[in-house]
Amino acid sequence: MGAVWMAAHPCLSDGPLPTVPVNMGFEEGKKGWQVPSALWRIEEGTGRNGSKCLVWENSDPGRFHYSRQALALEAGGVYRYGVWIKTESMVSGDKLWPWPRVSLEFFDAEGK
Repeated sequence: MGAVWMAAHPCLSDGPLPTVPVNMGFEEGKKGWQVPSALWRIEEGTGRNGSKCLVWENSDPGRFHYSRQALALEAGGVYRYGVWIKTESMVSGDKLWPWPRVSLEFFDAEGK
């Protein structure tokens, strides 16, 4: 079994999108985040500098889930993006995609 601790990862949402990330330190639990599975939980004291963090524990190498936060960005804007990820007990499989990663996905107003 492996565990991943995440400090951030900003998708489409039903309703107005924030223009800046919310709850980046998970102080308010999962508020503002799309967390698709019960395998994710908020854990206190194991984040960076003893803060809260989002933890994903998984023993199935075929299972892959993203936690997400959607933002409304301005066309032509310049943005800085950063995260902190800590792993523990990771076991290498035959593919690289099960490993923790950070990705940025861009969509237009129609989600394309």
